[in-house]
Amino acid sequence: MGIARKVLQRLLYKKLCSKGMHPYMAGDIREDYLKELLDNPERLSLKQRVWAWKRGFLAQKLNNYKLNESNYRDYLSDYDYYMLYPLNNRFVTWIDDKLTLRYMLDRFSAYLPDYYLEIDMDGRRNRLPDFPQKYPRVDDASLVALITEKGVLAAKQNQGSGGDGFYRLEYRGGSFFANGKSMTEQEFTRFLRSLRGYLITEFIVQCDAYMKACPSAAHTLRVQTARMPDDSLNVLFSFLRWGMDDRDFHVAHSTAGVNAAVDVENGEIHSVYYLDKQNRYHENLTRHPVTDVELTGKVPRWDEIVKTCLQIHGYLSELSYIGFDVVITNDGFKILEINSHSGIRTYQHVYPMLKEKRCKAFFAQKLKEKKEG
Repeated sequence: MGIARKVLQRLLYKKLCSKGMHPYMAGDIREDYLKELLDNPERLSLKQRVWAWKRGFLAQKLNNYKLNESNYRDYLSDYDYYMLYPLNNRFVTWIDDKLTLRYMLDRFSAYLPDYYLEIDMDGRRNRLPDFPQKYPRVDDASLVALITEKGVLAAKQNQGSGGDGFYRLEYRGGSFFANGKSMTEQEFTRFLRSLRGYLITEFIVQCDAYMKACPSAAHTLRVQTARMPDDSLNVLFSFLRWGMDDRDFHVAHSTAGVNAAVDVENGEIHSVYYLDKQNRYHENLTRHPVTDVELTGKVPRWDEIVKTCLQIHGYLSELSYIGFDVVITNDGFKILEINSHSGIRTYQHVYPMLKEKRCKAFFAQKLKEKKEG
């Protein structure tokens, strides 16, 4: 990294923090700004980039949201959204640590994956509530027996986000696999020993309908709930994401995939789109571009999912803003994780959030509270 870039990093970081932005978010967004300023991956003119930055948006949103002078006020800007972190104040730690969340939601464990094992930062293995009692020790032999019995497990970082570091662990045909890479039993146990800060959990098998759309990775349904200024709980927005092809082992909302908005009133799927490798949008689809499976209709179990998410939010009463990641199964649904500061790009690509009454009221109140300190 050049000296000039390092200097700009520090100056921008200090500037954002002085405006009241949390250091975590200031460190995150400064990299996006610098990338756009110095590398310009979107190939936009300086005039275009400055226009976006002055209005609080990363320049990439010019294309993503189709921003112009007449519509940009309808969108929640990147600057404002980053400035609001943490929307859940000190209680953000309840969500950011997946293991803490598992114990807090013990009464809702039927809606969570089974949690088998924690691997802490020094490699120590800790038995979790759902580790089978028939295995008295948490050792290599027990883990090999567990994966052999279950066939597939999930390994995810305890405090990771966006699918970073996710592994699909499998046993089939006498071989072990991590994200499709074949291993001997010795190699597999060595791989497990190398993990730090991980949880080993049940791998949720998605419903047959969405399995046909992308068999290699489970879809995710984001349900964003919020405590409104009048203290009521509402679903602000929702969207679905499916994987694209066999290279996908985990569908994260920050990665490439097939996206769709969901009508929060009735669960109807609409505005299906994806971004190809040439950075071109393909809009208004009705079928998956790879598997040709139809992606329209109502989200399965929508009413039950909404009821449960709002019930959990009511139980976690100190939290004001919760993004649920849900996978629908053949006999119900599971909540994979909860997000404290959900990404909004996917939904705003389809619909400007500040044109929606509930979204506008919620964020206006939060921005007012932030300004008043």
